[in-house]
Amino acid sequence: MAVGGAALASRSTEKSAGGGTAGTTASGAIEQRHVKSGTALLDVKVVGTGTPIVLVPGFARGAADFEEIMQGLAARGYRAIAVNARGCEGSTGPWAKTTIYEIADDLYAVIKDLGLGPVHVVGHAAGGRYARMLATRHPESVKTVIILSSGGKFEDKERFATFFGAVMKTIAGEISPAEMDAAMLASGAFATGNDPSPWRTGWWPVATAQAKGGENVKAEEYSKAGGRPMLALYGKEDMVAPPRNSLALKDELAGQVTVMGLDHAAHNMLQEQPKAIIEAIDDWIKADLPR
Repeated sequence: MAVGGAALASRSTEKSAGGGTAGTTASGAIEQRHVKSGTALLDVKVVGTGTPIVLVPGFARGAADFEEIMQGLAARGYRAIAVNARGCEGSTGPWAKTTIYEIADDLYAVIKDLGLGPVHVVGHAAGGRYARMLATRHPESVKTVIILSSGGKFEDKERFATFFGAVMKTIAGEISPAEMDAAMLASGAFATGNDPSPWRTGWWPVATAQAKGGENVKAEEYSKAGGRPMLALYGKEDMVAPPRNSLALKDELAGQVTVMGLDHAAHNMLQEQPKAIIEAIDDWIKADLPR
C-alpha cells in the first residue's frame, strides 16, 4: 500500500485475449487495464487515441504522477499509457528482487499486449533509466526516448541523502508532512516557491528493491537507448539530478540528444511544470529531429 497515494480512477473495461483489457478510451477519461508479464500482473492506465506514448514513473512512484500530463497529451491527439512497476499502485507479482532488466521487459510486455509499437517512451527520474533500458533491450518497440529529471553521473551527495532518507522515512511512517515538505525543499526536489506537498504521499514500499535492482548496472548498458533519438528535459533548479547530467548526455551523444531546461522546476517537474512538459514533448515529436 502506498503512503497516502491515491490511484487514478478505474473505468469499466473488457478482458482482452492478451491478459489486458480492451475498450474505447475517450479523451480525458482514464481507463485501467491489466497486462500479464511472466508471473506479474501490471496495472496500466490509458487515455486518448492516436500516436502512443508510454509513460514510466520514477523511483517508487506510480502512474498517478502522470495524470495531468496524460490528459494533456490525449487532448493533443496522443494515446497516453502509464505503466505501474511491480509493487506500485495495482501492479502485482514478485518484486522483492526486481531489476532494471525486469522492469524494461515488463514495459515491453505492455507494448506487445496492447499492440502499440513502436512507441515514444517517457521516463521520469529513475523511469528514464528504465525507458532507456527498454530501448536497449527491445529497440524495435521504441521510436524515441524522452527523459525527465534524469541523473546518473553527477549528484550532490548531501542533498540526495536528504531526499532518499525522507522518502524511506515517509514509507515507514516516521516523518510528518511538514518534515517531508522541508526535506523536499532542502534536497532541491522542488524549485524555490513551489508547493512540495504532492510528494508527501504516493511512495511505495518497493523503493528498497528498486534501489538495489539498479546498484550493479552500469550506465553504459542503457545510456545510448539503442541509438534512438532522445529528448532530455531538466529542471533548472533540480539538485537531486542536477542539470549537468542532461548536458553531459548531449555532449556524449552528439546528434542523438536534444536538451531543454525548464524554468521554475526541479526534480518533480511533473507537478511543477506539467503544461511546459506537454508542450515540449509535443513540439519535439512533431519536429521529429533532435535539436
